[in-house]
Amino acid sequence: MYHPRAAPYRRPYGQPYPPRAPPPRSVPQAVYGARPEAALTAPRHPFFEAIGNLPGNKRNFTQVDRHFVDICSRFRKHAVPQDFILATCHFATSTFPQIPLDVNFDFHLKEAGTTVAVEKTADGEVPKARHFVRVMILNGAKKDEDDKASAKVHLSRRLQFLLQKSPAGSVSAIGGEWTPADGKVPNDEAMRKTALRCARENAGLDLSQVKHWHKFMEFSYRREGGEQTSHTVVWLPAVWEHFTGDQLRPTTLVREETKEVTEEVEEEVDGEGEDKDKKKTVKKKVTITKKVPVPVLQPTEMPLASLLDMDTRTATEELMEVCLFADSFDEMLQRNFGREILKILQAKKAEAQAEAQAEKKRKREAEEAEAAKKQKTAEEEE
Repeated sequence: MYHPRAAPYRRPYGQPYPPRAPPPRSVPQAVYGARPEAALTAPRHPFFEAIGNLPGNKRNFTQVDRHFVDICSRFRKHAVPQDFILATCHFATSTFPQIPLDVNFDFHLKEAGTTVAVEKTADGEVPKARHFVRVMILNGAKKDEDDKASAKVHLSRRLQFLLQKSPAGSVSAIGGEWTPADGKVPNDEAMRKTALRCARENAGLDLSQVKHWHKFMEFSYRREGGEQTSHTVVWLPAVWEHFTGDQLRPTTLVREETKEVTEEVEEEVDGEGEDKDKKKTVKKKVTITKKVPVPVLQPTEMPLASLLDMDTRTATEELMEVCLFADSFDEMLQRNFGREILKILQAKKAEAQAEAQAEKKRKREAEEAEAAKKQKTAEEEE
């Protein structure tokens, strides 16, 4: 018997090491059941079921209601505010439509006109429940088969969204706050009217022709110790169904301010000396008061890749919502492309199985024909 204080066991010279036992196979019982041996013969789950239903998976593509902890675990690079409650992701439902990615618009941002901001008056007390809308207009990738250079660019750099940028450099989506003039109750119909009004007032876009407004996701907040709540709806209008080419032309939102401006004016004065009878024109600098347009929000395009890489630790809440939308849109693309890949693989597998069955049937028929021929030959010899 080996004593613990004795010298360690040494392998005799010339003898091989004993074979190591294979490590036990760890099988998640929550997926395959309580019996580990049943997991060895259990079928492999499809992509959408495995991604959507596995417990503890941080990329659950079918989760609609995502709370503060879920958002922080999914998108760790974003600084989610502490008053954030819930993100309702409607894109994760099975009824959410397919978004076309090959519809391209030319917004003519360098030739953008101006829209004067509407002065808003305070209504007095701040309501306990405030509702906001964000309108995300997608500019898809150009479908050009001859351009091989653009085909090598990643899709996230070709997909762009129409946003607004302030003179200070902060980026936000087109949108605003709901008012009772849009509807007595802030339901979906009233929030769509709010989106139409904000797109017209803030960006000069008339989206009244758009019939389908896809509610992509919603954000809920609890402000000031729970006494006030805030709700934001992110709309993805189907502009590709009604507009083409350069029909969408956003404008720059400006605010008219009264300022003293120094301008040069021409004035006729009497001549001097021999030219007293002649008039001559001189330029003078005159200070006048006039209304000057000051840019508030300028339209801009940003690719999906830039929004995914943006740092939100010092960003505003509006920018954080735009970045969360970008991450969610990227997640939707991963899910859709994953399902398409799965369908292709399943079709290839079914085709290979059908060919294998046909080959087995052909071999079996050939063997049966050969056996019948041999039997017939034997009977003739007898």
